[in-house]
Amino acid sequence: MIATQYEIGLPRDYDMAVIRDRVATRGHALDDYPGLGIKAYLVRDVDRGASRSAYAPLYLWTDEAAAGRFLWGGDGFGGIVRDFGRPCVRTWLGGRHRPGAAAGANPATALKTSVTVPHDLDPAATAAQADAVCEALLDDEQLHSATWAIDPAAWELLIFTLHATPGHGPAGSAPARPGLDARWGHADSTWYEVLHLSAPEVQGLT
Repeated sequence: MIATQYEIGLPRDYDMAVIRDRVATRGHALDDYPGLGIKAYLVRDVDRGASRSAYAPLYLWTDEAAAGRFLWGGDGFGGIVRDFGRPCVRTWLGGRHRPGAAAGANPATALKTSVTVPHDLDPAATAAQADAVCEALLDDEQLHSATWAIDPAAWELLIFTLHATPGHGPAGSAPARPGLDARWGHADSTWYEVLHLSAPEVQGLT
């Protein structure tokens, strides 16, 4: 599994209806995309409690060739480049994806937590702890799924969760991630609204 995300920052006075309409009309284009486990169409909206507005889709790929085809094969990313310029695409190696009790529901919100792994922590221990953290999150009945992955260039751990209820969200505080080693220090968490979820090969993630 490979996780990728790009975030397009938008001005505070940007009309987010433009992004919402874009997803409503184009979002289903990847519903059957080969090699794609999940694409979560994520936004941050100042009018709904976020600190800033952004369009920030996150992808979980079952096939690295599909990720490459999407980025430079003319299959979709070209539209982003044309309309917004070429954003930086963050990449993490999975990791594990776990479906939650609400896996059959349409997720309403997402939470991305990033934390830098200390230099003295062994990669195997990092992976084991990340997996334990995600397993502990499965107690939430509103959890759609929990995924962890690591960027081995920056040694940054990504924990990404999808939630079925709009009760979670940007205006609320991010919950603590149980099980994270105290030595890891501050975890940077960001809430997103989920406008659409494409999940053609979600079963391949598990």
